[in-house]
Amino acid sequence: MTEFDSIRATATALRDLAWRVKESAFFEGGTVDVAAERAWSRGALIARLRLLVNFHSSSEQLVFSQLPSISADDILPSHSLSDRAAVVPPPRSRAHASTFREIGGESFRACVERTFASIDAIRATLRNHELAVAEEGTDIEAIDLLHPIIVTDAAIRTLGERLAQKTSVRLLQSAIVGGEHRWIDVVHANAIGAFIAAITKHYEARHRKFAK
Repeated sequence: MTEFDSIRATATALRDLAWRVKESAFFEGGTVDVAAERAWSRGALIARLRLLVNFHSSSEQLVFSQLPSISADDILPSHSLSDRAAVVPPPRSRAHASTFREIGGESFRACVERTFASIDAIRATLRNHELAVAEEGTDIEAIDLLHPIIVTDAAIRTLGERLAQKTSVRLLQSAIVGGEHRWIDVVHANAIGAFIAAITKHYEARHRKFAK
């Protein structure tokens, strides 16, 4: 499957599950290959979930250094000016990893850096937009949640006690100072349809509770 095929297949799978999809979506400072959005409401409070999907190819395999099992849910990158915003956790990942080694290529690290940079830039854009709206006298009752994903055609393997083949892994980086960490889900292209179906089901269930 080529990168073009992966983009088209991912966009189609998202549209079939009622996501609002934009391909080659731009923001101040860059682009993401596919952006998808859904929104839920509770009274005046709106929760908007955005998937930020970038695509990677040209590597033979990616070997991740697997971390021990993590008991706590990860936190979605978010932005809100509302003090009533609820935290909606992402789906649990079966495998967390820290560092990685790219075999047969040299483009994956750039894709990771691009994806992390897009999260920071989009959060800044959202904040500036909502501050501008607030200055006009409009109350902001919204939370924006971001779920970053990289889709790759490279074989995904984790190295713990042994080398294991995976269809997805959550790449996690921790801050030197404090307990903050950031993450990206890395998913094999052949598994992206099932992955999207699973996270859609998860978020639907979470947001039904949010809407009550």
